[in-house]
Amino acid sequence: MTPFTIVSCDNLQGNGRLARKAFTSFARLRDAQLGEWVERNVHFPNSMVDRITPATTDADRREVRTRFGIEDRWPVVCEPFVQWVLEDSFSSGRPCYEHVGVQVVEDVEPYELMKLRLLNASHQGLCYFGRLCGYEFVHEAAQDPLFRQFLRGYMDIEATPTLEPVPGVDLDDYKDSLLERFSNPEVRDTIARLCAESSDRIPKWLSRSSASSSPATARSRGRRRS
Repeated sequence: MTPFTIVSCDNLQGNGRLARKAFTSFARLRDAQLGEWVERNVHFPNSMVDRITPATTDADRREVRTRFGIEDRWPVVCEPFVQWVLEDSFSSGRPCYEHVGVQVVEDVEPYELMKLRLLNASHQGLCYFGRLCGYEFVHEAAQDPLFRQFLRGYMDIEATPTLEPVPGVDLDDYKDSLLERFSNPEVRDTIARLCAESSDRIPKWLSRSSASSSPATARSRGRRRS
């Protein structure tokens, strides 16, 4: 059998490692030798995708029907920005993903943590206060100067110190781009969507990032407390 590669299309953290564990465990249950072959030969590269995709609405369905004559019950709408980061770990060669804008890297984790702690955690910081202030859409809150100051302060003071350098990325530029992406009125992402499933999101995206400060940052905070 020719070795093959399984690329995850979900956005779970460490998705390649999770896929490897699931596939090899299942294969061993079916056939011990098959499981060993999968463990030795099949590659499961980690991947990360960043693109804001608001919930589909009836207005989206009507627009697709009117503009394109297509009756699509669940069109996927999204922002213009897109980032796909893919670990360069393939068993038998790979297509030239770089030619279509994919970042093929040695290690996905720095990019993954950047997204989780700057984009996802900022969404959490924005949505609850935004809802309490009466905002319905993300861009409305993100265009409020007070919210912009709050979000940038969180990114600079709390999130950035927890991150290692991200190859090829200027974090200040990335943070600027996040504020512009959140402020895009055409995306029409809702505050309610960001508030959903908060008990799952806060521990992973917000609490963990704040608790994962670098040793130097922790020491400096300790000195300030004393």
